[in-house]
Amino acid sequence: MHPNTISAWKSKYGGMESSEIARGRAIEDENARMKRIIANLSLENDAMKELIAKNSWSPRSDKPR
Repeated sequence: MHPNTISAWKSKYGGMESSEIARGRAIEDENARMKRIIANLSLENDAMKELIAKNSWSPRSDKPR
């Protein structure tokens, strides 16, 4: 292992307990999961907007009800 890697780990995790490290990793995993969810929802939202625009389903205020 390269000494720079060990130095980076020590600076990141140096004063932490193992439970703190595990909690940090769990938070990082949860953040990654949330980012994937947001990305998927954004793609779905864009697809729905394109579909609405393509099919002219956009709401219009001058439409009779």
